[in-house]
Amino acid sequence: MWALCAFGACARRLRTFSQKATTFLLARWLALKPAQMLTCGFLSYALAGTALLSLPFARHAPVRLIDNLFNVVSAISTTGLTTVSVPDSYTFFGEFVLLALFQLGGIGYMTTTSFIILARGRPLSQSRIGVLHAGFSLPEGFRVNRFIRHIVIFSLIIEAA
Repeated sequence: MWALCAFGACARRLRTFSQKATTFLLARWLALKPAQMLTCGFLSYALAGTALLSLPFARHAPVRLIDNLFNVVSAISTTGLTTVSVPDSYTFFGEFVLLALFQLGGIGYMTTTSFIILARGRPLSQSRIGVLHAGFSLPEGFRVNRFIRHIVIFSLIIEAA
């Protein structure tokens, strides 16, 4: 019985710590300038993509971490350069991760995440609108919501053709 009570106390402390950490990180995120948000977003996608490509079921053969990182950054920036043979090194899952990152980089990760927010029926925050204005060098007063929708629709039409 004592162990169960101790576990419950630890779980409550962990939840409290998690909530405080989330609040702290969110406050720090909102304090960033638009250019810093773009950079942090790019880095987070690069780290997530590298982690996914490093999973054992994402590759046929051993691939060094630096090669995974290079391939992911190359995919996000849509240069298409690779340091290894993609079909020989990665499984279908690994190839799918690279393809998704190419799409994300081609349309733009801020555009993609903004479109997802808009598709869910939620408005864009002022900080996100500021980042989009900075990322696309949009003039003041430009309607970002319509612009995002047009980018995604145009991209889907072109890729379907």
